[in-house]
Amino acid sequence: MDLRPSEFWNLTYREFSLMQRGYLEKLEDAQVHDWNLTRTICSFILQPHLKKGKNIKPTDIMRLPIDGKTKSEIDLKKRQRAALFDLKRLEKIEAKNKKKDKKKSKDK
Repeated sequence: MDLRPSEFWNLTYREFSLMQRGYLEKLEDAQVHDWNLTRTICSFILQPHLKKGKNIKPTDIMRLPIDGKTKSEIDLKKRQRAALFDLKRLEKIEAKNKKKDKKKSKDK
């Protein structure tokens, strides 16, 4: 994740968890991209060796988690997940701010 020790120790558990999740999603996306490229190249290599009129698609060679899902469906799920995390984080921040406001009003 390319964190310096001082950056790591200044993170809350929640922040670290979110960073870790984002990093792992980035790695997964890179792997899916690489496998998609590999199967596409493989289909191009096999195409001249098939009978005339027969075609092979990359999805015939290997199935990936992204097959059968449109890009908008994938993006929608990611945006929904991100929105839920943002709402939870906002609620926690607001709760902390309310506690600080109460302490300040008591101190006065």
